[in-house]
Amino acid sequence: MSSAPSLELLEVTDDHAFVVVGPVACVIWRGDILRGAMEGTERLGMRALENSPRGAALLFYPEGSTPSPELRELSASINERLAARGAVGVAGVFSQTGFVAAIQRGIATGMTILSAHSYPMKLFKDTPGAVAWLSTQLRQRGVVADVDHIAHAIADFRARYLTLGVRVAEEAS
Repeated sequence: MSSAPSLELLEVTDDHAFVVVGPVACVIWRGDILRGAMEGTERLGMRALENSPRGAALLFYPEGSTPSPELRELSASINERLAARGAVGVAGVFSQTGFVAAIQRGIATGMTILSAHSYPMKLFKDTPGAVAWLSTQLRQRGVVADVDHIAHAIADFRARYLTLGVRVAEEAS
């Protein structure tokens, strides 16, 4: 029996964190979504595909601002390239409440509806729901993911990162 995959911290700044847990690549946008960091999501997805060559999934949390139209277009092109290499789906978690959260969900929903993409994409209000959906996408490629472990590892890291920011990396070392 294989052990559950550990959380791998690839990059952490005050604005974003990139982590991978087995076949799931996760980006948490804590501050402004910047072009350089958005470009880094391709490296993040490729790392998840190294862990799981038959298929990987992408999970994002827009905790801070919403991306500009240019960055949304860049994100879609990165996701397309990752889908061509084996990424099976993209899930977004919008757990915030209030007016800003409603705007973020509206923009993301509009992107999903209006964009023609070759990969499944879905939005969620919590991590367990997003990871469970991603695991069904992975299962179609023969990749079995420990939903509870992955959801817990990501949710726990996210909570610590939102509290500690870049200092979460010191805690991990």
